[in-house]
Amino acid sequence: MIYDNQPCGDTPLRIFAVWYYLNSSMARAARQRLSGVVNWITTRSEQIIKEKGEIHILSLACGGARDAILALSNKDWRHQVSFLGIDADEQALIHARQFCIAHGLPHFQFRKGNALRPRLYNKDNFDLVLCVGLFDYYDDKTARLIMNRIHKHMEHGALFLFGMTGKNPSKDFFEKRLNWHLRYRIGKEIMSFAQTTAFSSPILVKNCNDCFILIECKK
Repeated sequence: MIYDNQPCGDTPLRIFAVWYYLNSSMARAARQRLSGVVNWITTRSEQIIKEKGEIHILSLACGGARDAILALSNKDWRHQVSFLGIDADEQALIHARQFCIAHGLPHFQFRKGNALRPRLYNKDNFDLVLCVGLFDYYDDKTARLIMNRIHKHMEHGALFLFGMTGKNPSKDFFEKRLNWHLRYRIGKEIMSFAQTTAFSSPILVKNCNDCFILIECKK
């Protein structure tokens, strides 16, 4: 509903409630985050395809992989893309596979498993790796450990995109009503964190109303 941004319901009151939710700060920021990731994948993929003729992409905690599918589905060179998505949620992977088929990407691969276990993606030739949202559930020490493991499975010069949650105006609702607890970091903290990992040259890709921050790093 957030990404489709189409209010729905069987009564005017429910339609209004959905509309109100879809226009909340977090919902708007989530759509900005999606567009930011889609643009990043598209731009970086085009550059690598021109240089190498192919590209290997890894998405950790990929969920429905909406970002990669939207970024690559209508490209003439989409069959030059090797894509692996890993997630622990089987329902999300089922949705991702169906979404891929509907968008002409049946060759995309998905694997159920814990994204923290690098044996699941035991390759060393990934050109792009993305992990958006996973680190919101871990402290800096654990998140740094995960990023350093990812670093080992990437090509020299490869790019890593990660996202973290900065603020959430609906924090009380998330925690008290949904029992959904996240780790919040301000933008400066996120950039400083990136500089303590094995990656180099962190740059800000997109700031989504201070709610979500996207950072690109290089191996």
